Amino acid sequence: MEFELIPRIGEDGVLRTNAAELVESVKAQLKPYNYIVDEGNYAQAKQDRAFLNKAATQIGTSRKLLEDKVFATWKTDKAQIMAIEKDIKQASEALGEGIKAIDDEEKAEKAKNLEACWNAAGGNKYRFEGILAEHKSWLNKTAKRDVIAIEMQKELHDLGLQEKQIEKEIADLEEAQQVYLMEAWYKSREYQLTLQAAHNIRTANAKAAAMAKVEEERPHVAHTEPHSEPKAFTQTETHSEQIYRRAFIVEGNESQLRALIGCMQQTGLRILSIAKKDIPNTLPFGQ
Repeated sequence: MEFELIPRIGEDGVLRTNAAELVESVKAQLKPYNYIVDEGNYAQAKQDRAFLNKAATQIGTSRKLLEDKVFATWKTDKAQIMAIEKDIKQASEALGEGIKAIDDEEKAEKAKNLEACWNAAGGNKYRFEGILAEHKSWLNKTAKRDVIAIEMQKELHDLGLQEKQIEKEIADLEEAQQVYLMEAWYKSREYQLTLQAAHNIRTANAKAAAMAKVEEERPHVAHTEPHSEPKAFTQTETHSEQIYRRAFIVEGNESQLRALIGCMQQTGLRILSIAKKDIPNTLPFGQ
């Protein structure tokens, strides 16, 4: 079973061999060896197996000889080529980092200018970071200022409609509660979540009012105000227990205030209205 690979270069410069012809020849010669081994042909099978193993070794040797002959220097050339490819990619990446740094700086400056335009158009109540996250195309170099201005006006118009609707929906709540809900909506712009929060507060108000009504209908018994309490501390007397009232102002972030209100509602404390004008922006340390 002869198998000698012969390389040749075609007119098109492509390397070709006689592998296809040799493979077809070997396939034809394998047909006589496709039989079932039994006791009668056992010895012959062992001879045929040895012959086939020798043929496979010869074919493999022929392949390796061709590879060594044709591609003797290819492994070295390939390594050098892959090395220069890596150098090129590294040079490209270095340029890309420089380009990205400039692009990021330009985007940051553009975002700053867009925020000024947004605030000037009346959008300072809303967090521009969230607005920009929904309009990333505004930072594209191809984005035109007049088109962005139109989109900003549309966004503000839609937000204004939602704002009016929310104010209408929560008009029955106490002033402090309305202020709280509106401030939360300005930050999140989550219409349905704001209405759900209003519903929760309304439910808590009704529960607190019902509890207060029960207390008012009970017979009142006069009680003497404890001597140790300050004058600013007043109390409402009932038959079962004393109801006290204390006004105070707290300061914290949104999540802290939400947690405080939730805690007060769970314990059944009534949240009374406090005029917004009486709430300072900042408090002195320790006050």
